[in-house]
Amino acid sequence: MDAAFPLRKFKQGEKEITNWYYPAARYATGVAEQPAKLTFDIVPAGQPGAFKVFFKGQPLPKAKVDIIVQSGWTREAHTDAQGRVHFDLPWKGSYVVEASHIDRTPGERAGEPYDGINYVTTLHVIQAEGEAPIPAGPAAEPTEPKK
Repeated sequence: MDAAFPLRKFKQGEKEITNWYYPAARYATGVAEQPAKLTFDIVPAGQPGAFKVFFKGQPLPKAKVDIIVQSGWTREAHTDAQGRVHFDLPWKGSYVVEASHIDRTPGERAGEPYDGINYVTTLHVIQAEGEAPIPAGPAAEPTEPKK
């Protein structure tokens, strides 16, 4: 577990919560089913658009999963009881699949206590078949931060 990300403190009602943000990412070169290797992992499930989400080596039901392409098209779904989720992949090209999960088990990292871990993992996949992708829109102008 990487201690490079600082613990995040925030208020939840009157209680102060300390959370650990724990990102991960991987790349898949095909749709072949793969075993989970990360603490919180999303892997291809053997067919285009099919994925499985695992937490500590076990399928994770009801996990929130998003898929997005360069044009900004996105979809959200949740895994089934076996940790599976399916998205239609209409275009050929790159897709990024992101899953998130909050483990509310308290712990300690480098001597600092925390109330839970916010896991986020992404999987980059390439769809070889399909329609030409929708081009990305123009870049947005930067905005001034609110003061």
